[in-house]
Amino acid sequence: MPTHAYFEDIQSQIIKELQKAKQQILLAVAWFTDATLLEILCQKAQKGVKVSLLLQDDQINRGNYAPNFDNLQKSGGEILWVKP
Repeated sequence: MPTHAYFEDIQSQIIKELQKAKQQILLAVAWFTDATLLEILCQKAQKGVKVSLLLQDDQINRGNYAPNFDNLQKSGGEILWVKP
């Protein structure tokens, strides 16, 4: 898979890539605060795509600005928390 760097319109580029997934999405990020992207991951999981999200277990991902990650688990996705 080719690698591309994007510096503008990043969210729409990520959405395009997520929408292409047919079997599996493996995502590892330090911080995740985008509810729109989480909703797409939930939709993919509901359609049978295996979704695994690796996140840092910190205040940003657990705080007020974090989306509700329980929704991903309820949709059939997997969240793995990593201590900093």
